[in-house]
Amino acid sequence: MNPSKLFALFNKAREHLKYPSLSFPAIPLKLGVGNDPNSIWISNGFARGNPLNILYGKFLREVEFPREYGNWSNDIRATLTSICEDPLAYGKLHGQQYKHCCFCNTELTSKASLFAGYGPICADNWGLPWGEVKDESLENL
Repeated sequence: MNPSKLFALFNKAREHLKYPSLSFPAIPLKLGVGNDPNSIWISNGFARGNPLNILYGKFLREVEFPREYGNWSNDIRATLTSICEDPLAYGKLHGQQYKHCCFCNTELTSKASLFAGYGPICADNWGLPWGEVKDESLENL
C-alpha cells in the first residue's frame, strides 16, 4: 500500500485548505492531515472527543505501509489499498454510488458533479478537473 498519490493529492489541497480531508461515511472512513504535512491520519470520522471515535492509524510520507493502531478489518485494509492505488477514481466511484462528495460530504446534485464524484468548489480547492459529463450512462443519475 503506497500512499504517494494520496500525499500528492493532499499537497495540492494544502495550497487552499488548512486541514484537508477525504471522507467516506458509508464505510466509515476519513483520511485527513493536521499540522504535520508528513502524516495522513486514518479514522472513522468521528471527532476526537467523541467516545465513538476510532483512530485506525496514519500514513507517513516515504513509508509504504501505514502505522496501524489496533487490528484492521479486511474491509478497511482493502478500502485503503484501493484509495492509495487511485484516490480520484475511488472518490469518483464513491461520489457516484452514494451521491455525496468525498471531500466535503455535501450531496451531489448536478450531472457534472455526479460524473466527477465531487463538486466545483472542491475541484478548485483540490486542483482537480470538473464540469464535463462524457458518460451517457450517467444521464439518469
